[in-house]
Amino acid sequence: MLPNNMNQQVEFSDYPKILVIGQPFHNKSGGGITISNLFKNFPKSNIALATDYKNVGRNDYTYCKNVYRLGNKEYKIFFPFSLVFKTGNSGAVTELVPTANNVSIISKKKWYYTILENIFFKLGINLLAIRITSTKDLEIWIEKFNPDIIYTQLGSIELLLFIEKFMRRFNKPLAIHIMDDWPVSIGRGPLKYYWSWLIDKKLKSVVNYSSINLAISEGMSNEYALRYSKQFDFFHNPIELDKWITKVDINSSNKKNFRILYTGRISGEHYKSLEDICIAINNIQRDDLTISIDVYSPDWDIFLVKKITRYPNVFVYPSIDHKGIPNLLVQYDILFLPLDFSKNSTKFTKLSMPTKASEYLISGVPILIYAPYQSELFRHFEKHKLAFVIGERSLDKLQNGISKLVKDTEYRTKISNNAVEYAKANYNAEIVRERFFKTINLKRN
Repeated sequence: MLPNNMNQQVEFSDYPKILVIGQPFHNKSGGGITISNLFKNFPKSNIALATDYKNVGRNDYTYCKNVYRLGNKEYKIFFPFSLVFKTGNSGAVTELVPTANNVSIISKKKWYYTILENIFFKLGINLLAIRITSTKDLEIWIEKFNPDIIYTQLGSIELLLFIEKFMRRFNKPLAIHIMDDWPVSIGRGPLKYYWSWLIDKKLKSVVNYSSINLAISEGMSNEYALRYSKQFDFFHNPIELDKWITKVDINSSNKKNFRILYTGRISGEHYKSLEDICIAINNIQRDDLTISIDVYSPDWDIFLVKKITRYPNVFVYPSIDHKGIPNLLVQYDILFLPLDFSKNSTKFTKLSMPTKASEYLISGVPILIYAPYQSELFRHFEKHKLAFVIGERSLDKLQNGISKLVKDTEYRTKISNNAVEYAKANYNAEIVRERFFKTINLKRN
């Protein structure tokens, strides 16, 4: 399918050949959903993917069939990390390769794995664990495809170091896309300042070389332009308007059951914010009104589920297929979109924009933002009046926010209308894909 709204007819030959390194195409999480939506109109024959042994089985082959698995030949895992990490075989693969053969990086899930991982992480030596090198097999595969542009979502030190060497080996135009501000938050322990220095140095080298620099949000594009003295365009996850449902009736008056939805991770840095809302809804229950929260998460079976389900009116379910998300969202009265408030998490997500933000906006269901005031998520939604926003960790403010969204139908209608109109104007996939095509297509620039 070719774009049908461009000023000039786009021919098959107008599309550049893109080599994607790292992020596979899928609909399971942020980076995969975003890349799938941005590249959807590209001919399959014009996209090749080199990804690791963890992700090759997650790739959606309807977007890209030409795939190389970066495995034991390219991945070097050093002792003592090799005690708990393992690679799969390297080489070109097809969609017919059974997922069971795509060996995960975690090969020995014994009791000592978590202990060793925590030690490595706290000491900051986890960043020494893995390095990626180019091989003759990989280079032959790339030369056969002969890409016009290399695209990568940088997100780890091993990928950064690999790209810095790799880009000069092939001397191809490079497009980098940043999802989170990981360069300022990745290092810990005694080596923290060394990692900060190294990542900054190497990323500046890559940015200086790259032809196209992309960020996930407007705030990140502005910050990175100042930080790296290069222009950054921003591309967030677009939405196909005809595939999403906008809730028409959001009247909250006379409701006896008020339902809140959270979709996403339970583990890690979202847990505390999620627990806060579980406490808050139970602090404001009334005899004539029941407030509940449903959680749809890939972490639905971990031990933290027991901790949040000990609160009344909290229900946890496994994630559903992304195709079912439009129908799911409009069944609820509030969509909860939190970030964590810890210092390190705030640094990591400060410039990010969650993939589901555009999907929540188009649903028309009123949104409750619970995120640090320093974050782009808070700034963006507050600036455009797209949600009820809370910028500090506070049970009182969270309870007050829920109460307002329950009682004030006029306010709910206002932020809902703002959200839908903003989504249509800024996240329409047809418009965003046209802009992305023009940005990344050096053949036409």
